[in-house]
Amino acid sequence: MHFDLHAQNMDLSDSLRDHVEQKLLTPVKRLVDDPSARLEVRLRNLGHAKDGRHHEVHAHFSAPRDIHLDITEVDEDMYRAVDVAHHRLQEALRRQLEKRRNH
Repeated sequence: MHFDLHAQNMDLSDSLRDHVEQKLLTPVKRLVDDPSARLEVRLRNLGHAKDGRHHEVHAHFSAPRDIHLDITEVDEDMYRAVDVAHHRLQEALRRQLEKRRNH
C-alpha cells in the first residue's frame, strides 16, 4: 500500500507521525491487502477558529474496484481528530467492503 503523510502550517513530530500510522495506516492495511491501494493523509493547522476547532485531518483512501473514501475531521486537539478520523475511515471502509461481498 502506498502511504503519503503531509503536514501543513504545522510541524510533524515523530509521536504524531507514529500516532497517524498506528491509527490510520495499520487498520487499513489489515482490511485491504493490496499493493495498489493508496492512503493519503493531510494534517493542517487551520489557525485560530472561533469555536476552538483548528486542527484538521483529511484522509483519502483509494483502491481498485472503485473504492474511494474521503474523511475530514476537525477538532481542537490533533490527536483526537486523528482518533475520530480513524473510526470514521474504518467504518466507511468496512461498509464498502461489505457491499462488494454482497454483490
